[in-house]
Amino acid sequence: MGQDQAFEAQQAPESDSSRARPTPTLTRECREN
Repeated sequence: MGQDQAFEAQQAPESDSSRARPTPTLTRECREN
């Protein structure tokens, strides 16, 4: 599930916004990956 969400976030155009200020959840997923 985590991988799917991360993949979707990367594909989504909001990926830039998320990168500018990554949320705690996204950061944790990235670290896990």
